[in-house]
Amino acid sequence: MMKVLALLLLLGCGLAILQFDDSPSQEVMSYVNSIEEKRAAESQAFLYLNGIAALENQDVSLEGKKLLNKYNSSSSELYPTREYDSENETSSQLSTPNKNVFFNCKFLENECFIGIMNNSKYWKAEIDQWSTILMRYEKFIAHSEFTTMTKPSVSEPVADYLYLVYGNRLKILSVLSLLNLGRHKEALEGLREDNQYIRQHIEIADNVIHKMIFVSLLENNLNVLAYLSSLKKVDDFKPISLLSSKEIDITLPMSREFVIGFNTLLELDGRPDFFDVDGELPYWFVRAIFKPYMTLNDSVASYSEIIRISQLPAKAFSESVNAVELINKKSWSIRNYAGNTINKIPMPGYSKSVSYTHLTLPTIYSV
Repeated sequence: MMKVLALLLLLGCGLAILQFDDSPSQEVMSYVNSIEEKRAAESQAFLYLNGIAALENQDVSLEGKKLLNKYNSSSSELYPTREYDSENETSSQLSTPNKNVFFNCKFLENECFIGIMNNSKYWKAEIDQWSTILMRYEKFIAHSEFTTMTKPSVSEPVADYLYLVYGNRLKILSVLSLLNLGRHKEALEGLREDNQYIRQHIEIADNVIHKMIFVSLLENNLNVLAYLSSLKKVDDFKPISLLSSKEIDITLPMSREFVIGFNTLLELDGRPDFFDVDGELPYWFVRAIFKPYMTLNDSVASYSEIIRISQLPAKAFSESVNAVELINKKSWSIRNYAGNTINKIPMPGYSKSVSYTHLTLPTIYSV
């Protein structure tokens, strides 16, 4: 009997010990605090982008604020019972171009550019028809600040960046139209100004999607700039400066990605539905096999490593990028069986995003 009691006591003590998590490391909290401090201020640029799909007679920023408030007041459950969406989404948004050569081919492909150039007689009609999209694109990129105001989460809505993609294409059509009219210097200045604004957004981007969208827009513009240079009709071309260390740096986007994981893992802490949406596991069992802070403390080094290599010069970066995978060899603890398993899941291809910014853009053209 005493042996049984001793065994039960031992098991009870072991189970009690397994309930305790580690404290979050200073590195973990530095990322969390940096994002939360940034979110404390209202971003007019974010509100405008959030409402960029508003109908023509609506106030874009006001609609953006309404959508943000609606999202903030909705359920923050990890497994929501209904998806967040806009009421009558298809009918309450500004229409976008249909699939055609101007907007839906891959711009960097030769056939796409040739198709656009061969249909120059339609440029003005396209610009006039979609003038609202062009106007909103130009107004948004002129903002010198941007902060993603939604809580970092796997379920947060993504802004309608497609309007910026279409807006950039319309901007390019307007530049090409100026070239057709012989206004080469004006076209060049229009591209230079657009590039300046785009590069500013690459620098201030605080989420990966925002940064990558603007990297792709700059790549589009550089190809058009190279075409303009090939015409030999403008004499004041200047070398394009390489992306600066601030533009290449991915600290804020990666910090936000980490905080998304931070918030997600904290929501999983002790949940009865840890393994299944309809699960009914007891709190103590989940707590015994999963420690969110232990999991985060063990995974943060991967994010820090990607941030570190993003700040390297191009040559050093190219030599270091493959070493990022080595960080995925994380520690293992019997106190955090489920967390160990989660940390074995490969990270998204963040290093590819860094590579695209770091290696592709600085070497495309020098005109």
